[in-house]
Amino acid sequence: MPKNNHLNQLPRFDFGQMVARLRQHLEQFTCKEIGRRTGYHPEYVRRYLRKDSPRTDFIISVVQSFEIDSRWLLLGPESESESDDGSARNSNTSTFRNHP
Repeated sequence: MPKNNHLNQLPRFDFGQMVARLRQHLEQFTCKEIGRRTGYHPEYVRRYLRKDSPRTDFIISVVQSFEIDSRWLLLGPESESESDDGSARNSNTSTFRNHP
């Protein structure tokens, strides 16, 4: 059976870093605004952004509501330089489609 060498080439995922990137992107918004856009109560938003680990459904809602590049969120800025097939990405591609 062949080895899955391509698995060794995948970037390392770090949940803590992903949450930090999510919090960094959202720091410019109030909990009320995030709640309005995602459908979550502002108190839940506050807890997720301040101390608790956010639930997966909250993360998905934020990514969709704020049009965050999921590859950047999951893998960090290092992922911006390569596409899924390993080729260089267009330098005009932004990290966020809706980034200020």
